[in-house]
Amino acid sequence: MDARVDRGRAIAASKRLRQAPDGTWIVLSQSLPKTKYVVNLTAGTCSCPDFQEWELDCKHIYAARFFQTPAQLELEPDDRKQPPVRVQYPQDWAAYNAAQINEKDFFGLLLKGLCDPIAQPKQTNGRPRLQLGDVIHASVMKVYTTMSGRRASTDIRHCEAQGHIDHAPHHNSISNYLCQPELTPLLMALIEQSAAPLKAIESQFAVDATGFSTCVYDRWFDHKYGGESGRKQRWIKCHAMVGTKTNIVTSVEVTEGHVADTTQLPELLRSTAKNFDVKELSADKAYLSIKNMSASSASSRSSRSSRTARGRAASASGRRCGTCSGSSETSSCSTTIGVRTSNPRFRPSSASSAGACARSSSRLR
Repeated sequence: MDARVDRGRAIAASKRLRQAPDGTWIVLSQSLPKTKYVVNLTAGTCSCPDFQEWELDCKHIYAARFFQTPAQLELEPDDRKQPPVRVQYPQDWAAYNAAQINEKDFFGLLLKGLCDPIAQPKQTNGRPRLQLGDVIHASVMKVYTTMSGRRASTDIRHCEAQGHIDHAPHHNSISNYLCQPELTPLLMALIEQSAAPLKAIESQFAVDATGFSTCVYDRWFDHKYGGESGRKQRWIKCHAMVGTKTNIVTSVEVTEGHVADTTQLPELLRSTAKNFDVKELSADKAYLSIKNMSASSASSRSSRSSRTARGRAASASGRRCGTCSGSSETSSCSTTIGVRTSNPRFRPSSASSAGACARSSSRLR
């Protein structure tokens, strides 16, 4: 609906107009209270600048019409765009409160289950080292509490009291272990292992990166004048792949802040494909490259091979294939990664092949 109609309805509702003896209408201006405009409904004219410029019905003409026939104020439909209605979902507050109250206890139990299988490295000489499982448990708990090592010591001692760890490491020992590069593969493996129980649920994934600031500042010098021109805070970038249903993190890569996103997709996809059947992968154009298309096709072939092996096993036992609804003797399961892009250069031939099983098709957005 025209905005003039809405404003005319507002002027008529506020009664900022009156009828003159000659039959014309005197309408007060909304923006200039002392300004009056003359409206002639018979001729359909108004003395306001809006009508003089466009020669269309202005808000003052609409106001006079609405005021002359008050019933139109209720009968005239209001077609204004209403704000979108926010979708609300019912909440099971009893279960929600129970999960929030006991979150840290459950987190400690789950973390204990992840850290118990960690093997202690063999030591031939030197002082006895801390148990690697206890150090990993304490380090993750420190990060989970979002506190410093000293302030997180209380929670770490609480883990010892509950029997989650044998010995609570000193906060300096935790910091020293976190600085060791040898700990990175172990932590990444724990992330992948913690997501593995959801492999029956997740088949659609999304990948993106986010930055984290550090307390380290990089200084740079003005080469022209030879003096220090300023400093900037150092950033690191976390590249993560998550499941779109449960938001579980399936694989992670941590790099410097200047590292491009597109170089990290193959490794993230490879790590996720070890435990999950990747049917769909969503990413922005920062990940669009020929190398990533090849990595997606390789992941497709790997999933196809695993499903073919399952289909052969099912055929040998006379059972149906678990991927498609047809019998494994008459249908062959395959995965095709379709590419959605407007650039024809990134349309490999493998993406155009149709899979025999529609449920096992996937696409890289």
